[in-house]
Amino acid sequence: MNALQMRLKIDELNDRVKSPRFVDNKYYSAINQAIELTINDRIENIKIDKKYSIQSIQRIRDELYTLVKTGTIIIPVADVLPFPADYYYFLYLECTINGSTNYARPTDYNKIGPLKGNSFKYPSAVKPYYNEVGNGLKIDYGSGTFTIGVLDYIKLPNTVSIGNEGNKITSAGPTLTIGTSYYVYDEAVHNGIIYYDGELFVATATSLLTSGTVIEAVNVVNCDLPELLQNEIIRLASAIMNGTVEDYNKKQDLKNDNQFS
Repeated sequence: MNALQMRLKIDELNDRVKSPRFVDNKYYSAINQAIELTINDRIENIKIDKKYSIQSIQRIRDELYTLVKTGTIIIPVADVLPFPADYYYFLYLECTINGSTNYARPTDYNKIGPLKGNSFKYPSAVKPYYNEVGNGLKIDYGSGTFTIGVLDYIKLPNTVSIGNEGNKITSAGPTLTIGTSYYVYDEAVHNGIIYYDGELFVATATSLLTSGTVIEAVNVVNCDLPELLQNEIIRLASAIMNGTVEDYNKKQDLKNDNQFS
């Protein structure tokens, strides 16, 4: 679903008639918090001991597949593979050293010293190790020529947004441009056709709206997680928002719904 539809779904859960009305940034702040919490939970929850992670259960892989980037080629700099700009979580790494490509094994600051003193596990061109450092993945491989790394990783999720107040278009202007796509913020009439909240349409005339509010699609950033996970994100976002207005019981109910979904 798109960013406008997510907002509408949250209104349904919040019982908009009875709940305080929220400004746009409250919705999207809650949605983005919910995305972060959900991804961290799925990848590897370090605060609560759970029996699942992205590497262990097929459902988790299905829920996060849109964030997985595979086969990303990285050229090393002083034996370090710089993190991609959208890097979030490590999955898998292969390194080409002396023309041979091999799987890179994980290590850390406490283990690399003993590894170098172990004749059976010593880092080599066919047995490279990686360790996270400030600017990327440092590769230990003994000696040789390290030419390339190929990384699979989870990328940063989109920051869901509908732009700012200045991006909203009303009947006061500016005019819509024929052939341009728009999302409906409030039920709108354009060129004699009614478009409903959350709908995406293409302008059929260069003219003012008759009524309503729309946002040009280029200003909207949608959630890039699979559809099957978005309802859980919406429930969690609603719980976050209800917490901000101290509707404790509803917040707990929504959190419980997520636990059993």
